Amino acid sequence: AKLPRQALHLTHGRSSSALFVNVDADLYTSTVVVLKRVQDIIEAGDFLYFDEFTQVFDELRAFDELVDRTAMRFELVAATHDLVHVLFRRVAGQ
Repeated sequence: AKLPRQALHLTHGRSSSALFVNVDADLYTSTVVVLKRVQDIIEAGDFLYFDEFTQVFDELRAFDELVDRTAMRFELVAATHDLVHVLFRRVAGQ
């Protein structure tokens, strides 16, 4: 999965605007690539959106591994009733 050029150039010195990452990779391996690519630039207040989150061996698994690997904390901001589409915001902490 390729990230848009502007996402590849983000650094911790970016403006105060929140980062919104639309993780529309669907498959596990693609989702892992996206999350590893952005894990060093996601700050408190930034968002991760998943569109196939109930697939436990794909997006959900990759997100779970991100949390385990980095100890980042996220809060659920919004979700469809079936949890297919979910939006998380990173909160302060690790």
